[in-house]
Amino acid sequence: MLTLPEIRALRGLSPDGRVLFGTRVVRLFAYGWIAIILALYLAALGLSEPQIGLVLSLTLAGDAALALWVTSVADRLGRRRMLIASAGLVVLAGLAFSLTDNLAALCPGRCRRSGTGVP
Repeated sequence: MLTLPEIRALRGLSPDGRVLFGTRVVRLFAYGWIAIILALYLAALGLSEPQIGLVLSLTLAGDAALALWVTSVADRLGRRRMLIASAGLVVLAGLAFSLTDNLAALCPGRCRRSGTGVP
C-alpha cells in the first residue's frame, strides 16, 4: 500500500485538527461550486459570456484587493470586527445579485466583497 507523508500527518491530528481540516475541505469544495453556479445564474439572467467573464474577473480583482487591505488592518481594527464587516459585505453582494440583473449594478456588488475568496 502506498503511504504518503501527508497521510501519516493527517492520522496524527487531534480530533479538533481533523474537524478543522474537514471543514476546510468542505468549504473549498463549496467555493468551487459557487463559481460554477454563479456563472450559470448569470447566463440564465441573459448576460453574455464576455459580461459573465467581466463579473467573475472583477470578483477576483476585488477579492485580491480586499484581502490585501483586510490583512493590513485586521490586527489594528480587530479581527472579529473585520470578520463581521466581511460577512456584512457578503450579505450585501448576495442581495445585489438577488435584486437585479443589471450588469452595472452587479459589478460593484462583486467588487465590494469580503476579501475571503468567495466568488
